[in-house]
Amino acid sequence: MDPEALLKAISTLVGAPAVCRLKLDLSNFGARPEARLSRGLVKLLVEELDAEDSTPSPLVLAELEQAILVAFLYGNRHNYSDLLDGRPPSAAPWQIRRVEEYIEANWDQPITIEALAVVANASARSVFHSFREHRRYSPMNFVKHVRLKHAKEMLSARACEMSVTRVAFACGFGNLGHFASDYKRAFGEMPSATLLRTRAGPRR
Repeated sequence: MDPEALLKAISTLVGAPAVCRLKLDLSNFGARPEARLSRGLVKLLVEELDAEDSTPSPLVLAELEQAILVAFLYGNRHNYSDLLDGRPPSAAPWQIRRVEEYIEANWDQPITIEALAVVANASARSVFHSFREHRRYSPMNFVKHVRLKHAKEMLSARACEMSVTRVAFACGFGNLGHFASDYKRAFGEMPSATLLRTRAGPRR
């Protein structure tokens, strides 16, 4: 992993410059649950890059790379762990609303923790903590909800000539199986069923 990218992620998470070089504690390396998540995300990224049937979504790749960095930092002890493990200050309700508005306006672009921190004028840890505290979900759960909503709108459009795969890709979903299960959980039917009903037209 790029040490500079890791330091940048730390700075964004804690809301202050990370001036010291990252020093890993190798005596207990990979023991935290997040380390397993980090390895799983790397595996998912490799699967996306190796897929022969489609081109990986730029949204998926950018957000997976970010998630891997964050999971790695939380999954391994290092000289910044105490800062990351402490309880962050809460963000104000208006800051959470600004983050939601930013996500809704930029749903078709990679959503980075750096951008969320800038929009909220708070550390990324404060943003994520306040979302869980006041919204009961994470910013990335909100991103998924917004993208699923747009996917449904696209599949329901009368002029839609896109396949389910292309809609999933356009809305930032790299894994078609995960997209289908998330879509069914949100709307009670598979995306293919929405598309078929749209193409069949209104009943007479």
